[in-house]
Amino acid sequence: MMKDKLNSPFAVISKIESVNTSFKVLYDKQIRHYKLREHTYLVLSEFFKYFNAFPLPLEEKKGRAWFKYLLALHDIGKAISSGGDIIEDKYIYTKELVNQIASSLNIENELELILALLEFDSLGEYFRGKANLNSTVRTIEQQSSKAKVNLEDYFRLKFIYYQCDLASYTEDAGGIKFLEYLFEYDGGNKKINSNEQRIGFSKKYEKSLGQLERKLGLQ
Repeated sequence: MMKDKLNSPFAVISKIESVNTSFKVLYDKQIRHYKLREHTYLVLSEFFKYFNAFPLPLEEKKGRAWFKYLLALHDIGKAISSGGDIIEDKYIYTKELVNQIASSLNIENELELILALLEFDSLGEYFRGKANLNSTVRTIEQQSSKAKVNLEDYFRLKFIYYQCDLASYTEDAGGIKFLEYLFEYDGGNKKINSNEQRIGFSKKYEKSLGQLERKLGLQ
């Protein structure tokens, strides 16, 4: 597998902007208290900091570049959606923009998977208590089927994406102090669970994660 040249958050965002200059305007949009470019940079930074050393599911077949583009594009629809925070609008516009740029980024073969990962905030809804265990499992199963990948690979990819996004809303990531209570820390950095190749969560969220993985048949 050829190693991609996207070796930093800046490189990923710059590549997108170089193949479609209209994305520069989108990344410079103000979304509530931050510019989209800043949030995207932090999400990618958390991926490079905590996950770059670990293999990705499906990496042997698909490489890693497509997943970095997914992270860089995950909120792009907010730049043109109503008020920046209507979820339905966000996904509609994100889908349009990802479809628009897919051929230029050479991610057409991963398009179904990318859109299936972006479509629902199933893990966010679950961990915030807005969706119960059974409905979350159904959504994940339906989306893995839509993506045409097995359940474990889909869940692991979804969970990495979720962790990078969530972890960006912390002071140690370069953002505003906000979601630190979700994580375990060690020396000022989020603690890594090396055995499971993920960030460590606080006890409450570790328990919820365990329940979800068992219901999915992944433990």
